[in-house]
Amino acid sequence: MSNSTTIPFVPKLFTPLSVLSILMSATIIGLAVVNFGFLSIWLNMSIAILTIIFHVTSLFLVWRERQRALAESSLTFTPSLTSVSSIGEKTPSSIIMEYQKHTPQELPVASTGTSFGLLIFLFVVYTVAFLVTISITLNGGVKSTLPSERAKGMTRPWNIHVQIAQSAMLGAESLLMAVIVVLCVVARRKFSKQERERRDEVDYGMAAPAKLMYPVAV
Repeated sequence: MSNSTTIPFVPKLFTPLSVLSILMSATIIGLAVVNFGFLSIWLNMSIAILTIIFHVTSLFLVWRERQRALAESSLTFTPSLTSVSSIGEKTPSSIIMEYQKHTPQELPVASTGTSFGLLIFLFVVYTVAFLVTISITLNGGVKSTLPSERAKGMTRPWNIHVQIAQSAMLGAESLLMAVIVVLCVVARRKFSKQERERRDEVDYGMAAPAKLMYPVAV
């Protein structure tokens, strides 16, 4: 594993897409402030803030995992003569001990069930916000299909161009979340497949120590 290689089972596009999502969320917050309304403040802005918190936290945890992976990659393992002679017959206890001690098969935070669930939640909320914002953009605040948007104090004149921009950003964020979800699904499937293969290799005594310790990145 080289210093420039991503850690196992973290999609290579996860970091750039997360940064892009943070920038888009910041833009949504700015647009929501300009066009004040119940939807803009309590839904669009809130979900954008939650998105930024999620991505910043995820990027920090991924960075910490990468540092740990780089530190582990500097470890070396020299199998004993007994281990070498026993490969293919029965898994030596020395290999099993190294396998248990250095196994890196822990699903990274970017692909865990918690992150996966939050990404799906963000995707659903962004999709709903996009559809409702489109309705408000087409009908106006006063004639909006959202009752709370017609409430007193929520129907002051707003810039239609800003509203269109806000709708576009919400739609783009929804698509971006869908892409990240798909990438995480692929990473989770690769993780499950390699875990099954790795267990089979250990069971049949054919797993090389280096392969057990350092799987390829996604």
